[in-house]
Amino acid sequence: MNREADVAIRVVYDRKTLPLNLHGLKGPELFGNVYMSRDRLAAWHTSAPDPVRWIVISRHGKPDWAHEGEVRTAGVPFRVTDAQAQIVAVQQGLGITTLPCFVADADPLLARVRGTDLHLY
Repeated sequence: MNREADVAIRVVYDRKTLPLNLHGLKGPELFGNVYMSRDRLAAWHTSAPDPVRWIVISRHGKPDWAHEGEVRTAGVPFRVTDAQAQIVAVQQGLGITTLPCFVADADPLLARVRGTDLHLY
């Protein structure tokens, strides 16, 4: 045997559901939060614009854990097809969305929305 193996990173919500042939290590805990563009957030604080739309991927809606906080949101979400489009839409100020903190905190165009809590992925 060459001791070769396929390596994959998998998000697991319940370790008891893993197939017995998989072996691995638990990775770091990842958190998410609610984000919007810094410019849109600053404008909201100075002039309270119209309600902000949720940006969601495909048929997904606003997560149950995502509280509106201080920002009033519209009922109909802005739907995108993938995570990259979701990030670009929020960077452009089209709305508010949930993102992993390790992605959004590193983006200088985005800011966490006050009054929302971290969520463990």
